[in-house]
Amino acid sequence: MDASEARGEIMSLRTTILGQTTEMRELHAADRRRQIVTSKMMWANHRRFTEIRGLRTADCTQQQQLIQTLTGMHSLQRQVTYLQGQVTTLHGQ
Repeated sequence: MDASEARGEIMSLRTTILGQTTEMRELHAADRRRQIVTSKMMWANHRRFTEIRGLRTADCTQQQQLIQTLTGMHSLQRQVTYLQGQVTTLHGQ
């Protein structure tokens, strides 16, 4: 290989390296964009999870309140039935 061929080979290698360096930069930039998108998606997922957890807690609280209300209504219904029986008894005397 003479000097001219060596220079040609060096120029070819430099061009290849420059192309690969550019490609690596582009891939790195694309990877960074994907990381940003992934991070945003994970943050949105975390917010949704937190919201769902809050909704479940509120639902559980409302269910407990409903049970207490229904229990109270059942007790009142028994009292009304008892009092109706007392009124009927008093009317019968």
